[in-house]
Amino acid sequence: MDMKKTIDDRLMAIEKVVSTRQLSPLQEEEIIQESVDRTLRIGNILLANVPEVKDVLDEEVANDILELIEPAALESLEKVSRIGRKIKGRPRLLRLKFKNPDMAREKANVENFQI
Repeated sequence: MDMKKTIDDRLMAIEKVVSTRQLSPLQEEEIIQESVDRTLRIGNILLANVPEVKDVLDEEVANDILELIEPAALESLEKVSRIGRKIKGRPRLLRLKFKNPDMAREKANVENFQI
């Protein structure tokens, strides 16, 4: 997968910089933390402009969307949550976290979203 290769290449580049440069322990810790954070976020997909309906759970909305896009993705869905503060008249981002990061990468490709 191109996206995985790109991320792996970027991670290798970061590791190379860390190993060849003299960094303070704080800088090294920041680089390591950024790498860990990116690894954790790689399994997420963010959806914008998904309305927040008072009596409907976000999980139900996510399931409906995934059934339209790719029903097989439902098996890999781990968690659904909203990101950010509520602002009247604007829906917050809907985050879909997948158990399998490859599933998130595959579904994040805009060409796959054919509704």
